Amino acid sequence: MIASKTCQNLPTSEGGDSRTNLTKKKYPQLVTNIPHALHMPGHIYSQTGRWADAAKSFNEAAINEPMWMKLDKLYGNAHHGHNVHYLATAYSFEGRYDDAVEAPKSRARETWILASPACEP
Repeated sequence: MIASKTCQNLPTSEGGDSRTNLTKKKYPQLVTNIPHALHMPGHIYSQTGRWADAAKSFNEAAINEPMWMKLDKLYGNAHHGHNVHYLATAYSFEGRYDDAVEAPKSRARETWILASPACEP
């Protein structure tokens, strides 16, 4: 959590410190199996107008997260909803409107029941 907040609060200027840009690129590589860590760089990218990178980050987290939701019924689905919302937003800013509409639908079909123990088949 500390690392993700630190990464999020790095200066957002693309012409900024080379260490900042390296950290934004390196951080997701260090935590390849943690949905929140995959998700957080997307906020940086969206703040700097790098919508394709933001969409990639949010999509990677959305793909990774259902596994955790299935393994831990207490994980819940709030983080996933937040992530998919930002994925749809990034797609919209890229002009990928069909993808923006489809992303929440397909992710909901894949994950909603996984995070709702009372709704299990």
